[in-house]
Amino acid sequence: MSSPSRARNKPTPDISSQILQDHADLVDLLKRLDDYGVEAAKEGRHRAAEELYNDLLRAIDRCDWFYLLKRASIRYLAGNHGEALEDVQQVMQICPTDVSSYMLAGKILMDQGRLKEALDIYHTGCSNVDVHDHRYEELCSVTEDLEVQLADAQQQQQQQQKQQQQQQVAKTSVPKKTLPFDIVSQIFEMVPVSTRIQLAATCKAWRRDLLSGWPGMWRSIELDGATIRNKDVVLSYIPSDQVREVIFAIREKTIMRDTVKEIVKYNWNHVETIDITAQLGNQRALQDLFKLNANVLKHIRLCQMASHFDSTNISWLMGIFRLCPNLESFVCDLRITNPNVNVPTSPHPQLDFKSPLRIKQLYIMTTPLTHMLPQLLYHCPDLQQLTLDPTGYIQNKHWMDQLLDTLDERCPNLSKLSFKTWSDRRDNTESMITSGFTTTPTHGLRELCHDVQHTTTPTRSLRRLINKHGNTLYSFQVNIHNASTSTQQSGNEDDYSRSSYAACLMLLPLVRSSHLSHIHLTLDQGYVESVKQQPPLLSAIQLASILGSLYGLEVVYLRSATVNHPVVFEALSSLDRLQKLDIGTIHWRECSIRGLRAFFSQSRCITDVTIIGEVDDKILCAAQFSTTLKRLSFGNNVHRISEAGIACFSESMLESRLTHLSMKASTRYMGFEDLMSLTRLPKLCKLELFDSDITTEKPASSGAFASIFKFIQSSRNGSMLTVVVNAQANYYNISMVETSTNNSNQKKQFRVVSRRMFSQVSTIEYYDME
Repeated sequence: MSSPSRARNKPTPDISSQILQDHADLVDLLKRLDDYGVEAAKEGRHRAAEELYNDLLRAIDRCDWFYLLKRASIRYLAGNHGEALEDVQQVMQICPTDVSSYMLAGKILMDQGRLKEALDIYHTGCSNVDVHDHRYEELCSVTEDLEVQLADAQQQQQQQQKQQQQQQVAKTSVPKKTLPFDIVSQIFEMVPVSTRIQLAATCKAWRRDLLSGWPGMWRSIELDGATIRNKDVVLSYIPSDQVREVIFAIREKTIMRDTVKEIVKYNWNHVETIDITAQLGNQRALQDLFKLNANVLKHIRLCQMASHFDSTNISWLMGIFRLCPNLESFVCDLRITNPNVNVPTSPHPQLDFKSPLRIKQLYIMTTPLTHMLPQLLYHCPDLQQLTLDPTGYIQNKHWMDQLLDTLDERCPNLSKLSFKTWSDRRDNTESMITSGFTTTPTHGLRELCHDVQHTTTPTRSLRRLINKHGNTLYSFQVNIHNASTSTQQSGNEDDYSRSSYAACLMLLPLVRSSHLSHIHLTLDQGYVESVKQQPPLLSAIQLASILGSLYGLEVVYLRSATVNHPVVFEALSSLDRLQKLDIGTIHWRECSIRGLRAFFSQSRCITDVTIIGEVDDKILCAAQFSTTLKRLSFGNNVHRISEAGIACFSESMLESRLTHLSMKASTRYMGFEDLMSLTRLPKLCKLELFDSDITTEKPASSGAFASIFKFIQSSRNGSMLTVVVNAQANYYNISMVETSTNNSNQKKQFRVVSRRMFSQVSTIEYYDME
C-alpha cells in the first residue's frame, strides 16, 4: 500500500500519449501481418497464411473499439468529459480486458471529483484485466493510491464532524454535557420517541438543546401504534433533517398509510434506512417516501405478512431499485400466507436499469421474487452477500444454473452465498443492514451455505463454483437432509443413494480448499434413534477422510449419525488448528469413549467443546484429558450423570483452565448439593444449569435460591462466578457483588437478575449474605 504522500505527489500517467502509441503499434501490426501473409502464400505455405490472416482479422475487429478509445482521449483533452466518458464506457462493454479504458475512465471521474466512482472503475479493471498485461501493475498502483487518498479524506471528514459535535455540546447549558456526546446519544436512542418528546417539552433549554444541539438524538425513530396516536404532535417535534433511520411497526394499514403521508409532508429527506416490520401499507405512499429520499436511501428492510404476491408487487419492488441508485442493502421477507401462491402466473416485468446497481447485500426470502433474481443479479456488479430461499426452484436445475452462472459472471465481489429454506430462517435479519465490509474485489467467495434436499443432486454449476473458489473459501455450511421417517420405514434405497451421492458431491471438492477454517455439516437430519433400518448418508470412514484432509479447520459444527465412531474422533484430533467443536448426536451406548479421550488428549488448540446427546459419567470425565479446554457444554439429556461422576470430574480438573461449564442438569434428577464438588474448580466463572424446581413467583423467599447462594459462597472463584439458571419461563443470573452502604462501607450481597422468556425487560434484586 502506498503512503499518503506518495498518493498526493505521484504524477498522473499521460493516458492520451499511451493510447496514441498503442495505435501506432496496432497499425504496424496490421501491416506486418499482411506482409507475412502475402509472403507465406507465395511460398506455398497456405495453412500458415490462413492463420496469419485470421490474426489480421482479429486485429481489425479490435479497431472498432480502439478508435472509440482514441476519440474519447481527444474529447478528454478538449475538456468534453461527458462524451469522453460515454465513449470509454462503450469500450469497456466491447472489450472488458483493455486496461487503457479503465485508466482513462478513472482519470475523467477523478477530474470531476467523483473519487468513489473512479475507485469502483479501477477495482473492476483489476478484476477483469489479465494479470500478465504489461500495464496491470500500473493500474493496481493507481488503485492503491486512490484508496489512500479516499481514506485520508474520510478520516478528515470524521474528525471535523466530531469537532463540530463537541462544540455543540460545549455550548449547551444542561447537565448532559458532563458525559461524552456519543454515550448520551446512545442512551437517548434507547428511550421511546414519545418519552424523548416529553423530555423536549420539559423546558425551553431542554427543547432547544434536544431539537437542535444533539444531531444524534433523533437519528433513529421507531413508530408504532402508541407513538403515532397523536402523530401531528409527534412529527412536529422531530427535526426532519436529523432523522437517519425510520422503523415502522404499525399493524393497521390505514394508519400506516396516513403516517407515511405525514412524514412526506414534513419533508424527512435525509433518511438512510427504512425498516417496515408490520404492515406494508399503501404502495403509492411508500413510493413517495422512497422518492423523497432517493439519493440518500441506503438500506431497506421489508418483513411482514402478505396474503398474495403477483406481478404488480414485483414491479413495485423492482421500481425501488430504479428510484434509489445508492441503495446498498435490501431485505425482502414478505411471508405469503397463501401456500398455493408461489410463482405469479402473469408475465414477469423485464428489468432494464440505466446504470449498474450499487447493491452489496440482498436478503430475498420471498419465493416469487426469487424467480427474478437471475435478471436482477445481472445488474449488481458490487454484490457481496446474497441470501435467498430457493423453495420451488431447488429442483429446477436450469434456474439454478442460470443463477449461479450469473453470479459467477456478473458478481466478482461476492463473498457470502446462502441458500436457506423456511425452517432455516432466523429473525435477526437486521444484521444484514448494519454489518460492514472489509473485503476486496479479488478475494473470491468466502462463505457458502447450502441446503440440500434428500432427492437433490448438486448442479454442475454449484460444483464448479465450489471448485473455483476452493482456495478462498473459509466458511462452509451444508445441511443435507435425509429421507423422511416414512421413507425410512418403507425402505426406499433410491432416496438414500441419491442423498449419499449428493453428500459426496458437495463435500469432496472441499479437500482442495487450503483456507477453509469453518465448517458446518448437518447430515442425516431425518435420522431417528428408533429407526435404523437404513445406513447413514456418509459412512464414518468417508466423513473421517473428508475432515482429516482439511488441515486448516478451526471451527467444526457436526451433526451426523456416524459421529460416535472412533475414526471420526481420530480425524478431528489430527486437526492441529481446531479450536471450537460442536458435535451431535452423541449417545452414551454408541459413543467411543477411547476415541473421545484420544481426541481431548491429542488436540493441542481446542478451547470450546459442545456435546449434544445423551451423556453419562464416562463422556463427562473424558474432558479431563484436555490441557487447553476453557468452555465445556453438554446439551439435551444429561440425567445419566451421577454425583460420583461430578466428583470425579472436579477432582481431575483442579489444574485445568476451565472457565465456563454448561450442563443443563435438571434438579429432577440431581440437586445443587450434588454439584458442590464443582466449587473446587479454581477458574470457573460461569455455570449454566436447567433447574425445574424454581417455579414460584418469588423463588428467593421460598428458599429456592438458598442452595445456589451456598454454592457461590463456597466456590474458590466465588467473586467472579455467575450461575445462570433456566427455570421454565424464567431466566436467572446470580452472582456475588460488593455494594456500598450509607456509611460508605462495602458489603457483599447476592445479585439476582431475572427475565421472563421472550421479554427484554430485566429486574435486579439484592439479597444479604447470611
